[in-house]
Amino acid sequence: MRCTKPWQSLPRPAARLRDNSCIGQEWHARATLAGLGVEGILPEADCSCVLHAFRLPGGQGYEELHAGLKARGFVIYAGQGRLAADIFRISLMGDLTTEDLARLAQAFRELLTRD
Repeated sequence: MRCTKPWQSLPRPAARLRDNSCIGQEWHARATLAGLGVEGILPEADCSCVLHAFRLPGGQGYEELHAGLKARGFVIYAGQGRLAADIFRISLMGDLTTEDLARLAQAFRELLTRD
């Protein structure tokens, strides 16, 4: 299933993101990471609503990011093949709440803005 409705037209997310779940989740994750300077691999219009690939921020290794997120209750995936050292992937699936996405955003902030 491909999400085609632009995120800008969505109403404010409800506690559960059921009606526009893939769009709401996709926008939240991409917006959070963009705010931290993490670049998506594909333009937003070409992205899946479930699986997203992002460039690893400079100086950040996959193993460290994976371990930090896993310790906070989240799992990300490494890139494959020749992209393994350069990207990470996030899959947004399941019965996620806005609180879950806020926790994910906070986890990324903690891990990517350390001095």
